[in-house]
Amino acid sequence: MPSSCQSLPAAATRPPPHAAPSGRRGVTLTELLIVIAIVGVLSGLLLLVLGRARASADTARCSSNLRNIHNWLQLYAADHRGAYPAAFGVTPDFPKGTQYWTELLDYVQSSAKGALVQNEGGEFSRFWYCPAAANTFPEPPHRVYPINCSGRSQSAPIMPVNVTSPARTLLLADGAYNPGGGGNSLAYFRDSKASPDERPDKALEARHGGKVNGIFLDGHVAAFSLTDPNLDTWITNLSK
Repeated sequence: MPSSCQSLPAAATRPPPHAAPSGRRGVTLTELLIVIAIVGVLSGLLLLVLGRARASADTARCSSNLRNIHNWLQLYAADHRGAYPAAFGVTPDFPKGTQYWTELLDYVQSSAKGALVQNEGGEFSRFWYCPAAANTFPEPPHRVYPINCSGRSQSAPIMPVNVTSPARTLLLADGAYNPGGGGNSLAYFRDSKASPDERPDKALEARHGGKVNGIFLDGHVAAFSLTDPNLDTWITNLSK
């Protein structure tokens, strides 16, 4: 006699559930070193970009300063029969002699329009220094743009109308530190045949990525190397 109890189907077998993780996996030393390396590379790139941006800003500021000084020289010439001031000469106001930048002071002050002007023995303004000079001068820079003094005494004024090649005649440039100059460069420079302190390799400074910023007699600014083969010609053209 068949049994009245029918056998039940075996329960479907299921795989045992995976055990819940007891915690998150920790960062390995290799992963940590990779992250540190990536952060270091990114930081280096950021510093490089910031450094280039600052150098570019310094160069632009320097170029602006040179253009301002060129404008003041033109204003001075309009009041002095077409002559620029002597690099270092005797004037009625300065019987013992003074640098050309002091002669331009009235024009600086009249055009500064409230810009910062400081006093230190004599007056100077922020227009007279190149911000990149702060990286190379052993003391705070003051006046750092010497004027070309080729073919003349330092006490002789410059007559730009007599120059035949103004676009190829260097007028002002980045000046190197002058020991004992109180943060100033020399007031003037000459070509490579001059006395050692007045030569371009001593009187000028390549502080803009290995280049010197200079303004030419026609008013254009250009950067050049101290080893540029045309440099002596650009300087001596002032006396031609």
